[in-house]
Amino acid sequence: MRSYIKAITTLFVISLIGLVITTSACNSSNSAQFSDETIQKFKAAVQEQMAAHNIPGVVLGVWQPGKGNYLEAFGVKNIETGEPMETHLQYRVGSITKTFISTVILQLVDEGLISLDDTVDAYVPQIPNADQITIRMVNNHTSGIANYLFVGDFYNEVQQQPFNVYAPMDLINVAASGTPVFSPPGSSWSYSNTNFIISGIIIEAVTGNDVEDEVRRRIIEPLGLTSTNFPEVADIITDDFIRGYADPVELADGAFEDVFSTVDDPGESGELQDISVYDPSSAWTAGAMTSSVPDLRIWVEALNDGILLSPESQQERFDFIDIPGFLGISSFKYGLGLMSIDGYIGHGGEIFGYEGYMGKNPDTNTTIIVALNNFPTDDIPALNILSAVATAIADEPQKVDLKFDKTKYPHLWRP
Repeated sequence: MRSYIKAITTLFVISLIGLVITTSACNSSNSAQFSDETIQKFKAAVQEQMAAHNIPGVVLGVWQPGKGNYLEAFGVKNIETGEPMETHLQYRVGSITKTFISTVILQLVDEGLISLDDTVDAYVPQIPNADQITIRMVNNHTSGIANYLFVGDFYNEVQQQPFNVYAPMDLINVAASGTPVFSPPGSSWSYSNTNFIISGIIIEAVTGNDVEDEVRRRIIEPLGLTSTNFPEVADIITDDFIRGYADPVELADGAFEDVFSTVDDPGESGELQDISVYDPSSAWTAGAMTSSVPDLRIWVEALNDGILLSPESQQERFDFIDIPGFLGISSFKYGLGLMSIDGYIGHGGEIFGYEGYMGKNPDTNTTIIVALNNFPTDDIPALNILSAVATAIADEPQKVDLKFDKTKYPHLWRP
């Protein structure tokens, strides 16, 4: 395995009495810069989504060689204290975790320890059709395995008992309980967090080490990702961490009561509650990691450049399946633990309190990363921001179609 290291405020405070703006964008004086008009479009895109979805804070990064670099924090990281959002802060990245896990899987392929065509029955025999499901299928979501989060009442249980600790096999057993119905392996594409729990189990079985340690050793340390972690405990909040929020009326009855009791009693709709602290084991290798926008820039560029994989494995990773219309997006593709949305290759992530997307367009060499600290259930504002920013920097003025009707596809990529 090669282990090269990739060289590497406008403050919007929304209140009942108005909007206060202070500028703090980061552009290198020695490099090309986006025009004032383009930057105003970036800001307008963020401001629109913050107002529409009651988002306390956003970090937006845009890097386009020869045209400009832009990194800016908006709003607040902590509603209670009023501390401003900062660009370097850590947050829960949700399903972006999958990109790390699929990379370790492909490294194990490069080392000859597994094959993408191996079946998973040796690791999770309780899963129906496990002897027909390959490692490739679990990493590109064609396994047909049910998403444990939405089997029975498990999604509500996770919200109502946020400090429950789940072993990986607990999550597998939930998925194996048979509802919703499994589809034949390889017959269709369906996003399922169970797939990446299986990948985590495979990594531990093959290496004999905790998956958290393998991710650190193989990816975090070689790339110098100093703000990226794989937490194993509930309370990971430090001064360098963004607080995460949700409107309690959008969650399950009784959700996060243990968390709310440590802050304030849940209020009416629109009164956001801090839900930053909960046990990450319910997400594990499907969505438990934390990072920052600067670290994710390094990471998404490494993913696209393939610097931690052999050329053969990088080619396998980029074997995308076309899924037109997923989330209502006209151009959506999925590879091995990798999304492509209108050419921006990376991944999105949603988890309680947080949402974001990281992507690089290899055709234009443009990287866009969005992070925010709210958990709206009626839309995906990170993609709306991505859409507006991609449109603003396109060479030809045209609409980049990332809009969707999320109500038709509830919870398809959470966490």
